Amino acid sequence: GLSVDSGTTNGKIVAMTTGDKLPAVDGSQLTGIWQLISSEAISLTNTIPTGTKFIVIDFRVYSDEGGVINSDTYGQFILMPSVITSSRTSSGSTNSAVSIGFGSSISSTTITNTMYGVSSGGGRTAYMTGTIKYFK
Repeated sequence: GLSVDSGTTNGKIVAMTTGDKLPAVDGSQLTGIWQLISSEAISLTNTIPTGTKFIVIDFRVYSDEGGVINSDTYGQFILMPSVITSSRTSSGSTNSAVSIGFGSSISSTTITNTMYGVSSGGGRTAYMTGTIKYFK
């Protein structure tokens, strides 16, 4: 077999440990690897953590009329501060004249999440749920 000088100190080749795992090393100098900073529930406004390079927003918006779900929409946005700063989607149901949408936009260090409400009908309540993940 091939003999190499392996270990986790300067000049050594990093080798997998038992169980096919990498040993604990400082990976701060690695490039091209995205790292999750944090995640949180969607709210009307979310604060972007320092160092965020891109944001993934997984969402659901829907309306409820007496227990009947209308315009149930799921989606995902990817935003990048100073590059892609807004996104919006909507859905509609022509048979009940209901439409609902969701949008997110970045201003400085804040994401503003907007639910575009139900376009008609009394007794309807609109909801938004989901998760925002921040990566560096």
